[in-house]
Amino acid sequence: MDDILVIWDGPLSGFEDMVRTANQAHPTIKFTTEIGAQKINFLDVTITIENGFMNTNLYRKSTDKNNILHASSYHTPNVIRAIPKGQFIRARRISTQKKEYTVASNTLKERFIKRGYKPKLIDTCAKEVQEMPRENLLTYKTKNEQKCLPFVSQFNKNSKDIERIVHRY
Repeated sequence: MDDILVIWDGPLSGFEDMVRTANQAHPTIKFTTEIGAQKINFLDVTITIENGFMNTNLYRKSTDKNNILHASSYHTPNVIRAIPKGQFIRARRISTQKKEYTVASNTLKERFIKRGYKPKLIDTCAKEVQEMPRENLLTYKTKNEQKCLPFVSQFNKNSKDIERIVHRY
């Protein structure tokens, strides 16, 4: 088990007792705590309490590198195009406030451009996601199960031609 978030609505002493008890449950499993009354970073999210409401925003450690897949990587073009949109959607889901999404979006734009992505693609993805209602992005959507026969091959310079032939017939 790794990385547990506990929201505690009681006295600090009660929380400390709970952690102490949990740490006695198994000799090799020990819990550490990080306590924040108004703000805490957890995984890739900053959680804040403002005016009695919980807000979330993207969080990156200061030591994090720009490890976004490089645009010149040997992946299919549709994968390269999908990565920015997926990351902008992730930022939109996590950012409770629109202004926080704008900051996260601008940071993502810079990171993608540094990794060789075309600014036009990045701007298009960012704008498209910004116009999506956040509520829609937080709603689970069941996927229509389509019956298809997978065609698995190694990606190479002829892949587009093979794809066109398969779709034609």
